[in-house]
Formats: sequence, structure tokens, C-alpha cells
Amino acid sequence: MSLIVAGRNIPQASAISELGRLCLSLVDGGLQWLDWAIHSNTVRYNMPDETQLVANAQQGLHGTPLTLLPVTGLSASPVKLMTLGLADLRVLAEAETQGTSDGVVDARLNRILAQHQLVRQQDLHAVQAWLTQLGVSNAPHFGSMSLPEALCLYQLLQQPATENTDENPQLSQAAAQFGIDQARSPMEFADYYQFYLALAAEQKQAEAINILQALLPNLFQWLDCPQLQGLPSPIAVIQAVKDWNSRSRQLGFARISLAALRIVQHTGFSNAPTDNASASIWRYVQAAQSFLLSTTQVLPHMNQDGASCQFILNGGAQQATLLLDGNSIVSLDDYTPNVNSSQSNTPAETSPSSPQAA
Repeated sequence: MSLIVAGRNIPQASAISELGRLCLSLVDGGLQWLDWAIHSNTVRYNMPDETQLVANAQQGLHGTPLTLLPVTGLSASPVKLMTLGLADLRVLAEAETQGTSDGVVDARLNRILAQHQLVRQQDLHAVQAWLTQLGVSNAPHFGSMSLPEALCLYQLLQQPATENTDENPQLSQAAAQFGIDQARSPMEFADYYQFYLALAAEQKQAEAINILQALLPNLFQWLDCPQLQGLPSPIAVIQAVKDWNSRSRQLGFARISLAALRIVQHTGFSNAPTDNASASIWRYVQAAQSFLLSTTQVLPHMNQDGASCQFILNGGAQQATLLLDGNSIVSLDDYTPNVNSSQSNTPAETSPSSPQAA
């Protein structure tokens, strides 16, 4: 046989699960490639699972991990689409083949997109309009954004406005300019934008630069993170964190701007003298490490790019989020000592059939 999936010979397309075939049908040319691969006499394919089958079909055919569904306007990884489950994927496929003019189909589609945190290209246009409103749309930071970067800004845009920004729109513009001045990427812009607003809420906006300068040099040691292979399971991610700690290494943040944001969000540092930066950071990070090592309840969520995942850990009044990025690096995305004052809006989700997927 020319195609082997999970150790099984695939003599015909029906040997692939309905979920896998449906996902391949959303990849342009996916089913045609499957038929060719099954009967090929020149090339032999050995895929570890159906998740890798659809991912490799998309990448091999189109040179990109993201498949575009032109009717619904959705750009997403087929790996992510497999996490929708058969029923929801059928609705997406129906909308893609029959259009969304049917009100019932459109309503079901919108529910599914919201449930799985999938954002269509037309919805991402709101990001550009928001940046224009803030007066920073022409900044070079946003000249060529990836899907994860655009989604990061979209999620920031969807957050409820604070009382300060409602009463003082100029505050949002000041925060945006602060973000542009400090950041070198869209995600750093999102971090520093929120950093400024968090300080402004405590009447500290005039001290934002001083506070940031006091924090940053003390955060260099909290950027160390382990790198895994491929798309590991939630259990493998938690074990990697424990193994990291057993080597006397602390799980760090993905970027220094995010570390600074979490410190001002979750500690009293902004109300303390700037020479207490190191102590404030140490207490926060040590509390996060202790929580990570003592918690086993993990809720996974795969992002739209199909390559990055979030893992939410809950326990008592505490909550933490780990991030597995597109390079399989595990980092501390957030740690909330008191979830009653800061709730996470990221839902859990079911996993693809692959034992490797999160």
C-alpha cells in the first residue's frame, strides 16, 4: 500500500474516518490528493495519525499550514478544524458549499465560530479600524501581521472597555502611543497597551516609564522556557514543566513585555517603591511555580493556527495558563492568584483524534 496512517494500510478513502475525510474536503484538492496517494506506485506515505495526514496535505499542496475557506471567510489550520468535532464540522462544510444566505445555517455557523473562538477574515478588519481610531494604524509594527498577531489584537479589541477609557477616550490613545513607543511587535504592543491602562487605573500613568524601567532589568531571568517536540498532549506539557523545575529551573514568560504586564496586573508593585521590583517579581513567580507543580486539572484549547495551544490550570482561588507556541516552546502565559477578581474567558475544547494533539 502507498498510504499508511497510524500503522494501518489505507486501501480506500472510506478507511479514513468521516471526520478526517470531511476535514480533507475543506482543503482545496485534499480528497483528490488522498485518492492519488492511496493508488500511487511511486511515493509511499506513512502518517502517525489523521491529524498529521490533514496537516501534511494542506502544507504539501499549498505551502502554508492554514486553509482558506473562501465562502465563510475563515482561515484556519485543518488541525484546528478537526477539534470542532463531526457535528460542528458538518455545519462548517455545509456553509462553505451552500453559502450562508440561509438564516438558520448562518446562525448555527456563528454559534460554532464563537464556541471554538474562530475569527473570520472580515471580522479581523475591525482591528485596522480600531488602530486607526487610536491613531497608530500607520506604525510599522502592523505592516505585515501573522494570523496569531492579528488574533491577539482582535481579542484585545473584544475586551470590555474600562471605566477610565469610557470616560476618557484620550486615555486609550495615550496607551496606544505608549505601546508603539515601547513595543517592537503587535503582541508586545498589546502587552504595553494593557500595561499602561493598568497603571492609569491607579492614577499612575505619569509614572509608566519609570515603573517599566524598574521592572524590565529584573525580568531577564524569567524568560527561560523548555522546548518540546511537535504537538504534545496536556499531560506531556505538565510533565515538561515538572521536569524543568526538577532541574532547578523556573518556567518563564514568552516575552518580557508580557512578564511586565502580569506583574502590574497581579501584584502591588505599582504601589510600592521601584527598588522593590525584584522582590515583587520573585514572590509572584514563586507562587506561580508552586501552583503549577501542585495542580493536575488541565483544560486544553487549540488556537486557530493549529500550532499553538493554551492549557488552563484551575485550583481553588487560583488559575494559571500555559502557552505552547508554534515552535513547541512552553511558557507561563498568566497566573492569577485570585480568579474572582480576574476571570479567564478561554474555554476548554475537545481534542482531535490524534493522541499527540492538545
